[in-house]
Amino acid sequence: MSKKNEEREILTPAEVAEWLGVTVQTLQGWRYARTGPAYTKLGRMIRYERNQVAAFIDAGRVSTAA
Repeated sequence: MSKKNEEREILTPAEVAEWLGVTVQTLQGWRYARTGPAYTKLGRMIRYERNQVAAFIDAGRVSTAA
């Protein structure tokens, strides 16, 4: 898979929940509270781009270096 296609890889809420170690219901709560990873609505379907989920993870990184 090319780098461009990998960045645009689309994930389901179940896949993202498994990756983040949370429940699908937690993702739903984050969407409602507008605090979770960026997502896209395709009709009634919710989908996440892999690079957006990775950015969400990176945004939570805490540096312990002085």
